[in-house]
Amino acid sequence: MDYSFRISYSIYLYSKNKKWDAPKKEFYQEQLSAMWAGIEANVPVINGYSGNVPPNYVDFSKPINMVQLINWLDPAGKASETRFCTISPKEQVEPNNFIYNYSLPQKKSFSSNFRLQTIKLPIEKIFSQQIKVLDTPKSFEPKVTVKIPVLVKNTSNFLWSNVGEYPTNFSYRWIDADGKLVTFDGDGERTPLPFELSPGESAVLNAVIKTPPKPGKYSLVLTMVQERVAWFNEKQAQSPNIEVTIT
Repeated sequence: MDYSFRISYSIYLYSKNKKWDAPKKEFYQEQLSAMWAGIEANVPVINGYSGNVPPNYVDFSKPINMVQLINWLDPAGKASETRFCTISPKEQVEPNNFIYNYSLPQKKSFSSNFRLQTIKLPIEKIFSQQIKVLDTPKSFEPKVTVKIPVLVKNTSNFLWSNVGEYPTNFSYRWIDADGKLVTFDGDGERTPLPFELSPGESAVLNAVIKTPPKPGKYSLVLTMVQERVAWFNEKQAQSPNIEVTIT
């Protein structure tokens, strides 16, 4: 499937980017710029609005960044192989590093005003995380629900979304003194993200954790999990390991 028709809206998205300090334009001016960009790039552009939002799309009234757009086009990395074309103004103050890291090399520049980049989808996911415990626990009672404040940072190369079929949540695993995974009712409770996290963004959570039913010494492994896709700690992502006594 060819996503080149999306370039008209990509230009609109870039124009809404706060990092591009351009004069405010009327919506039709932004759309005209997008159509001219398509003409210069010799790429077909469909420009129009029917009032219908595409399936599983985010709130149409709010700006969307490129990572969110790629996440929508490529749910859980299961989209068929394709290429996605983006066009952005060269006046943009800070280039999008995410796009630069994954864009294919361009043979030549097509315009003095716009920058054309192509990304090959799907992007191979890197499951990476930074989790900092803000109040380290030492001991808990058995079979109780506790809350631990943690700071989580998205160091992956994909969006951590809190909606849709494949949301990314905070979770945990208990490991007993013999190194075995402990399973019980409530093991691996999920704490949802308060909002979507693009690569490099952080959020503070009150992580909900249920303790094992039997006393003893345990390791509490803190990790993110993308539902129906992968546990981050099983993808060699750095995961805090906290020694806890259940008394």
